[in-house]
Amino acid sequence: MFVFQKLGQLLQNAAPTSGSQSDLVQLAAGQLYAADASAPDVFQCKLAQSTLTVRRGTQPYQYELIAAPATASPDDEDALDALDNERVFLIDKGMLFHKLTEPCLAFRWTDPVRFTMIYHY
Repeated sequence: MFVFQKLGQLLQNAAPTSGSQSDLVQLAAGQLYAADASAPDVFQCKLAQSTLTVRRGTQPYQYELIAAPATASPDDEDALDALDNERVFLIDKGMLFHKLTEPCLAFRWTDPVRFTMIYHY
């Protein structure tokens, strides 16, 4: 629960989502970048236009951080493709989630495969 409270504090500027009941917070527009552990200073863009959402997991007290392509509307043909490109990260202490302010505002975390992820918005 501590990790979720910390994440909530870092996302304080994000608006509550009007989507699914399990969605808690969503950042509407940003880019997702990843860096491999072998080259930690080289980031590749994985999702150019994306949303970042905190969602309840399937188990009690389990929360997920979801980066997904931004879609115009749920009825859009590309909405199904967007679901295939979702990146889901289980929120826990091991992800080392924190907020960056230099050189721009962003969130940074490590996923279980040890890729470093950055979300700029």
